[in-house]
Amino acid sequence: MRRLALIALLFLANPAFPLIRTSAERELTAQQTDVTAFNQANAHIATDGSSFFTVWDDFGSGVLGARLDASGAVIDTTPLVVAPAADATLPEIAWGADRYLAVWQTTHAVNGRFIERDGTMREPFEIATRELYGGIETHLAFNGSVFLVTWLDSFNWRGRIIDPDGRLLAGVTLPGTDRDADLGALAGTFYYAYPARTDDNFAMLPRLVTVDASGQVSAPVDLGPANRLVEKFHIAARANDLLIAWSTSSGQELNDVLVTVVGVGAVETIAVPFKWLENVVVDGFGYLLIYGDNNQKLARRAQEAALPPFVVEAPTLTIMSDTATSATRIVSILRRFNAFDTMGGDLYVQNFFGDTTPRPLAAAPRHQELPDIAAATDGVKLAVWLGYETSQRVRAVYAMRLGAGGASLDAQPLRLGTTNNPHAPRVASNGTDWLVVWRNDMRVEAVRVAHDGTLRDSTPLLLNEVQTQSPPVVGWDGTTYLVAYLSGPRIYLANLYAVRVPAGGNPLPRFVVHQSGLLAYPAIAAGPNGALLVWNFSNEVRGALISQGDVVTPLTFQVPYGYITSVAWNRDTFLVAAKNGAPFNATVSWFTVDAFGNLGSAPAPIATSPAIAQSVMPHASAFGDDFLLLWNDPELHAAIIDRGGKLVSGPVVIAPLSTNAAAADGWIINSHTIGLPSRLISRVFLQTLELIANARRRSVR
Repeated sequence: MRRLALIALLFLANPAFPLIRTSAERELTAQQTDVTAFNQANAHIATDGSSFFTVWDDFGSGVLGARLDASGAVIDTTPLVVAPAADATLPEIAWGADRYLAVWQTTHAVNGRFIERDGTMREPFEIATRELYGGIETHLAFNGSVFLVTWLDSFNWRGRIIDPDGRLLAGVTLPGTDRDADLGALAGTFYYAYPARTDDNFAMLPRLVTVDASGQVSAPVDLGPANRLVEKFHIAARANDLLIAWSTSSGQELNDVLVTVVGVGAVETIAVPFKWLENVVVDGFGYLLIYGDNNQKLARRAQEAALPPFVVEAPTLTIMSDTATSATRIVSILRRFNAFDTMGGDLYVQNFFGDTTPRPLAAAPRHQELPDIAAATDGVKLAVWLGYETSQRVRAVYAMRLGAGGASLDAQPLRLGTTNNPHAPRVASNGTDWLVVWRNDMRVEAVRVAHDGTLRDSTPLLLNEVQTQSPPVVGWDGTTYLVAYLSGPRIYLANLYAVRVPAGGNPLPRFVVHQSGLLAYPAIAAGPNGALLVWNFSNEVRGALISQGDVVTPLTFQVPYGYITSVAWNRDTFLVAAKNGAPFNATVSWFTVDAFGNLGSAPAPIATSPAIAQSVMPHASAFGDDFLLLWNDPELHAAIIDRGGKLVSGPVVIAPLSTNAAAADGWIINSHTIGLPSRLISRVFLQTLELIANARRRSVR
């Protein structure tokens, strides 16, 4: 009897409670390899005489590298991590004493590591600490016995001699305070060319100093006359001479001078209107000056001004980052960019002669981000997301229907349209079909997707075409889709508009919900008496009920200020989710609103880690009789909130740190990074969540 009584007491002490359980997440779509997304830059290449090694910045991922074979083909299709620190940048590489030396800068130091011909990397070592971070360039050369690395620190050029075993020898102080210098070596001596400022603030001089193996710096030599602008020095060397070239007069002239152990030769100057020097290439006949603009690359023989230039095969919108000449081949690294988008630069390998087809230097699964999901009445769901078609320099809005068990109902994702902006697409269902909306520059566009996956709009509907200042949000209010967005001259001087899109298409004229003010991005959900639109106005939380007849009832909620991120409707209640990203006071908060716009409960928020204050992105969705709330801290968390605003289960960790997450009927879609060497690449994942009723905590002895 006493044992039964004890069991009864333990049962009462551990009452039943609902338990959150999730499935393992899986990638929503099959991976498709493309040029690595995001920004690759500052590429440099060196050769051992036969094969090649290249290093580059992969912003957010540190310094990456790859071996190329004698033909210039990429060996390491998965890049090698040369410097894993996220702030590692401005790499350089040189071959000497049967090994490569790679160097780079970080916020507080200059570092390096030796790399064998087969890609084996020795341990990194610190070359110098930085006095003040102002990293602009790194230069590196091998003079036959030692390496010299140079960098800009506190507006002064510094350097260090390093022997092939990694021993740090003499420190070097170099003249010059500006960028666009370069470093080379000939017959045991280093040559450092740089732009020097004169007493005349509107004139610069091209200058040269030499550095011997002990670190002694010579007196400077003027390479040519003063010019208003001296920039873009490049140095290349052969066995018995060295060529220094530079641009002057803001891209109006090319200059080059041949240097031997005897001394500096005469300067050659060539007029090249609005074309800048990009590189100097060594070939079997001497030196080639590579120059051009965004549309064309030209080459001409150095020290042969009378010879005409010839066209170098290269895609438009590229620059020649660096070249290396082996015994049999010249290989270039090209950086392709577009000044009119925000996708960064891509790196390509190209043979200078022969087959000049550019080949991606780094490839990865296509980047996906910013997913959303909405369910039809029969449970079929439409997931939407932003996908990067990097090789085409395009962001596209994709969709996929999901049936029972999350199985795809589409053989391939549906491509709805493109956007130049990395803003989240949003989706809502009318119970049968869906409307997907997104921002494209200053426009708001939309596509209707039928239940069978047919796109009802062959070209996107145009909902707004001027001064859009926020991603749109969308809900179905029982009669039409209601789309809301900010539009005005700037983000904090914008009106909040709404526009109706009937299920049959043909958007209606927009109308104003709130006049100009300090507005933040809105959130929307629809109930029986109209849609609830909630936003931040200055330091207040504002809202409006919008009836099916477009009557706008303004609302002000007396709740602690937070950044509104999401709102959901379930049966008789709205749940509004918010974040507070104040330093050291990051919280996830929520409050309830009834169908008539009356404020219900506003429970105490959930404190989160201060370190991720800017990553808290709560998302609310209906889940059975309750609400599901998702947020990062730093992993993706989930909690169940009842319609009275009470926390009934959770929080629990359900997935890694997410860049965005949404849910519909317990189906959770999120995007997060996948841990490739390029650590910003993310993919979209799907998982399910269920609530196990009457679960009991197991007592621990």
